[in-house]
Amino acid sequence: MSDDDFMDLVKTIRGRYKAPRILYKSRSIKVAVCVRNTLVDFIVPFHRMDEAIDALTSLSIGTGYEQDLLDQLRHARQLYGDQIEGGNAPKGAQAGRRKAVIPIQYAAAWTYCLLGEWNRLRPEIQASLLNAQSNVKQLVRRWDSYPRAQQLSLITAFLVDRVFRKERIGELESPVENREKKHNPQSYYITYIHPRLSWVRGRLEQNPHLFDFAKAQAFCDVNPKSRVASNAYLRQIFDVLSKLKTNSAGGRGTIKS
Repeated sequence: MSDDDFMDLVKTIRGRYKAPRILYKSRSIKVAVCVRNTLVDFIVPFHRMDEAIDALTSLSIGTGYEQDLLDQLRHARQLYGDQIEGGNAPKGAQAGRRKAVIPIQYAAAWTYCLLGEWNRLRPEIQASLLNAQSNVKQLVRRWDSYPRAQQLSLITAFLVDRVFRKERIGELESPVENREKKHNPQSYYITYIHPRLSWVRGRLEQNPHLFDFAKAQAFCDVNPKSRVASNAYLRQIFDVLSKLKTNSAGGRGTIKS
């Protein structure tokens, strides 16, 4: 098998050699995913795009065609967000920034809600979040001067920024890590957390067990594949948490909304 044949096979298996397409007549998005070695087309109407992404984030365990389909739909959501939402498509630098912003908004809203579910989380996850908080305290000057809601925004920013570091560089600034600038947690909340917050809270109202993974399984298992989370965004956040250097300055305590 030649190198070209091998790459074609890889692309087919991953189901990613066809870019997402927008179907204007039916106001839908068409993506192609390989299911059991057969390329299958999925067509999702604009008005059901977020519903489909939400369903897949709950179903996917990070591998398989469900994850490929989720990746394709999230990519399409970034590419065609303005058409889906009925706005005018951005151009140039604005388009690049928007592609980075949309997934960050979903991840930020989920993470912010996770911090508000403190009493429902396993002790292992609580300890990891406290460690994240102590890391943020080392980066943010005058931490204790911020109201609690703004502290939660900064912890959210700290975790989400690490998940999307590659996408963020050159497009967006972190409100946590730039010590030369004044930290602005309220701006981060308005720009990244708030836009999808009501949507995430709506999902939690419909299914209050979305965070049951916190009760069902330990956060740090020996086998990474056995970790579960309610969706792909939180799995990425948990991966960041598991890799954080332990900061003993945080001590024992709680994270309250």
